[in-house]
Amino acid sequence: MYDIFRENKELNEVKKELAEAIGFQNLMTGILRTDTNRNHIIGDAELNLLAFRIQSIEGVPFTGREMIDRFGNTRKRSLTTLVDVVQELYIEKRREQTSETAKIPMDGTPTKLGSHLLWKRRFDLNVGMAV
Repeated sequence: MYDIFRENKELNEVKKELAEAIGFQNLMTGILRTDTNRNHIIGDAELNLLAFRIQSIEGVPFTGREMIDRFGNTRKRSLTTLVDVVQELYIEKRREQTSETAKIPMDGTPTKLGSHLLWKRRFDLNVGMAV
């Protein structure tokens, strides 16, 4: 009987992770749809459109206004910068949500949540190569 409960708990955890991945994918798709003229520069109109789209995506832990404020603090208004800002904001807000609900510290603590979404985009170009 205990095996059934354990298996059910594991399946529910997998379902939660998949649901979050689907929500994050919808968010990234919304970002790509925002750049309608395909110049990879995000203007004010495109940013406001994305903020409106964010409100309709279920499970996004931040508001469009928070995203606009955070992206407005950046110097470069490119699509890549917008993706970085949204990923950081998403992870930050999800960590806040889980830290509020976390009662017992375990291996899956909020400090590790979303860290798989932060990959390094900048490479160290100071590495010497011999031919």
